[in-house]
Amino acid sequence: MRVPHTWFSTEFDHSRRVLRSRLRDLFASPRRWGALPLACALLVTALAGGLASCGESTASPSPAAEVLPGTSSVPEAEEAALPELDLDNLLIRYPGEEVWTDLAALIPAPAAWAGQSLGGRNEIDVLNHDILSYDPGIQGAFVDPQNGWLTFSYSMGLGPISDTCVYRTHDGGRTWEEVGALEGTGGDTGPLWFSLNCAAFLDAHRAILCTGLFLGAPVFYTADGGATWVLAELPEVSDGWQADSVSFSGAHGLLLSRIGEPAALVSQDYGASWEVLELPRPASLPDGEPFSPEPALWYDSAVSMVGITSDRTAALFDFEDVYSIPGTLLCTGGVLSYFPDLEFTRLPQMHPAGLSWGDYDQDGVQELAAALCLGTGTGVNMWELCLFEPAERGYRISARLDGLALQEMAPEDIAPGLVPANGVIGSICEFQTDEGRLRARLGILLPESAPFDQGELDCAVFYDGSSLSLSGQTYTRYPT
Repeated sequence: MRVPHTWFSTEFDHSRRVLRSRLRDLFASPRRWGALPLACALLVTALAGGLASCGESTASPSPAAEVLPGTSSVPEAEEAALPELDLDNLLIRYPGEEVWTDLAALIPAPAAWAGQSLGGRNEIDVLNHDILSYDPGIQGAFVDPQNGWLTFSYSMGLGPISDTCVYRTHDGGRTWEEVGALEGTGGDTGPLWFSLNCAAFLDAHRAILCTGLFLGAPVFYTADGGATWVLAELPEVSDGWQADSVSFSGAHGLLLSRIGEPAALVSQDYGASWEVLELPRPASLPDGEPFSPEPALWYDSAVSMVGITSDRTAALFDFEDVYSIPGTLLCTGGVLSYFPDLEFTRLPQMHPAGLSWGDYDQDGVQELAAALCLGTGTGVNMWELCLFEPAERGYRISARLDGLALQEMAPEDIAPGLVPANGVIGSICEFQTDEGRLRARLGILLPESAPFDQGELDCAVFYDGSSLSLSGQTYTRYPT
C-alpha cells in the first residue's frame, strides 16, 4: 500500500544506513516512550497509511555484500559515472560506451624494465594481455569518475621475489602512468612476496596494498597518491598469516586473514597501523545453552556477539559503535566473512540474532539462516531474514527479506483473499529460523483496531537458492 506524501507522512530513505539510523533514533536511550505517546505515534502512522518509501531488498547478493579482495569508498551517486574495470579479462569500459577497450594496451611497461634484459624487458614499451596475465593478483578501482588505481606485480627472476608497480589515471582511464612501486628485497634486508592478495583504494591519495603469503606478507599504505609506500605497523600474528580481504569506512579499516589462524585486524588511521580485533569465542559459551547475553556486555564490549547457532559453529559479531566500521562479521568454522551492509541495530530493547543451519533449498549443501532484529518496542517488532551460502572466500549473502520492505506491500499481494480489504501490514514482522524451516509472522492492522494489530499472517518462507518468497499463508484474526 503506497501513500502520497503529506505533512503527516513518515518516510524512510532508500539508504539502509539512514533507515537503521532512524530506527536507532526512535528507540535510543535515554528517550522513554510511554504507552500513550507511542499509541498516538502509531495511530498517526496508521492513519497516514504506514511507513512509506522503504528501501527494497534484492534477492541476489550485491558485490558490497560479498567478501571481496578489495573495496573503494565511492559515493553511491557517482557510481553510475565511473568507468568499469574487468580485471579478469583486462578490459575497461568508459561511461556511455557499449564497447569494452583493451586495458593492457594502455599500461606502459615498468620504468625499471629499461635496464633489464631478462626476457627482452628492455624492448617492451607497453604491456599486453600475456604479460599482465602473469600476475594473478592485479588490483584496481576507480575512486571517482576521473581518478583510478591499478597494480601489476612481476618476478625479478626465477624465484617468487616480486616488485609491484602502481599505476594511476586522472582522465577516467584513457591514459595511465606509473607513479611508484613496492620493492621486494627478500632475505634479512626486507619483505618478500609473490603478488598482491587484496587492496583498498580509499580516494585519490590514499590506498592500502596487502601482499600474498611468502615471507611476512607485508601491508603497505600511501597517502600521497602512490608516489611513496610505507610498511604498515602490524601486530604479532600466527605463522602463515596473510591479509585475505580489506575494507574501509573513512579512516577505519577491517583486515581479515583466513590462512593460518583466522584473525581480524582494525585500523583507525587509514591503514598506517593495525591492532587485533578480539572476538568473543563461541566455545566460551556452555554447549547447548540458549544464547541470552547480558545487555550490559553488549554495550560495554568493543565487539558484541549478537548471535550464535545452537551447535556453536557459527556466530555473528558487531563492532560499529566502538570502531566506526559498519556491518557485521560472520565466523563459521574458524573462517571470517565481512558484510558491510548487514547491520545489527543496538537498541535498549534488543534481541539476539537467530542463527540456524539447514538445507533450505534442498541442494545437499547446508545454508546458514539468520534473523536480525531491526527494531523492537511497544507494539513494534521488525526483523530481517538473511541466507548465507558457502563461497570461495568464506560465506556470501545469497538472499535477504526485509520486514520493512514487506510492511510497504499490500496484504492482498502477499495473501490474496485472506486479509480484510481495509487491512494493512502493521509494525510486527518476525522471522523464525529454527527446526530447519523458515517462517514469517506479519501483524495485520485494521482501521477500527488502530494502533493495535487485529490479526496476523503466518507464512512459510521458501528459499530457491537465490531468493526468498512467502507461501502457505494463513490468516488468524485475534479475538475481540
